[in-house]
Amino acid sequence: ISGEVKVGDFVDSVNQDSQLVEQFKVTKIYKPHYMENVEVPEAKTGDIIGITGMVSSRIGDTLSTKGYGRVIPVH
Repeated sequence: ISGEVKVGDFVDSVNQDSQLVEQFKVTKIYKPHYMENVEVPEAKTGDIIGITGMVSSRIGDTLSTKGYGRVIPVH
């Protein structure tokens, strides 16, 4: 994650072709803690997280603040 994300934020999912896949509301955020995932209200730069709320996004899609839509290239 770069920046921050909070439960309730609206997020864009953009694929590698810069096509908008979906816009969704973050419903939960999880951080790994030892052998389990702990639900947290927000995450910041450097955190490894899992989020819920998306339906059509896939591995490799870029998630960003709604309207920002910058794709991170994969090599």
